[in-house]
Amino acid sequence: MKKLTLVLYSVGLAIIVVPVLLLVLLFRLTSGLCSNQVYAVAVSPDSQYKAVVFQRDCGATTGLNTQISVVRSHHSLKNSAGNIFIAPGSPEEYAINLYWSSDSELNVMHVLDGSEYKVKHAWGIGEKVQVHYTNPT
Repeated sequence: MKKLTLVLYSVGLAIIVVPVLLLVLLFRLTSGLCSNQVYAVAVSPDSQYKAVVFQRDCGATTGLNTQISVVRSHHSLKNSAGNIFIAPGSPEEYAINLYWSSDSELNVMHVLDGSEYKVKHAWGIGEKVQVHYTNPT
């Protein structure tokens, strides 16, 4: 009876663990296909944060896109999607300008036209950084 119980636990564990490990492996392999090309960086006045405008390229099946991430200034940009802004088109096309009006207020000079995939107005635990989108004209 103990052997049967041990076999059943082992099979149950394998049924759960193997698919999870395969999903993690698949995620790791596919995220490596993408790369980020940095176009602009703006550091907050207190040097705690930086905002990075970049183009994310995930191969021939995806179009050009412009993304923005806010990260701690001592961290490098990870190979992941933008955490506050994602829109179709190249960064040259968007001509986004960033500036910090205070230690925790980032201004993104870009007209929102509804084509954006993601537009966040705050970033960080407790939304430490407030993001404002302003018209460049």
